[in-house]
Amino acid sequence: MEKRSVFDTSDSFRADMAEARLKSNEIPYERQTFGAGTHMVMVFEKSGSSGIRILVPEDCADEASSALEAAGFYQ
Repeated sequence: MEKRSVFDTSDSFRADMAEARLKSNEIPYERQTFGAGTHMVMVFEKSGSSGIRILVPEDCADEASSALEAAGFYQ
């Protein structure tokens, strides 16, 4: 199944909040970390130059984007 990115951030708290919004709307998601600082995130909970990407199944992408937009994540 193809996945689409619906939210990127370097802030783990914002990623947690976005995931909670998706979960409350029963939208499946996957968290992906990327960038040079990924090890730092895992060890020290600091973002450095890394990021977090929230992926959802392609067929849920529009619903996920709408849910995140309604919650103010795209401002």
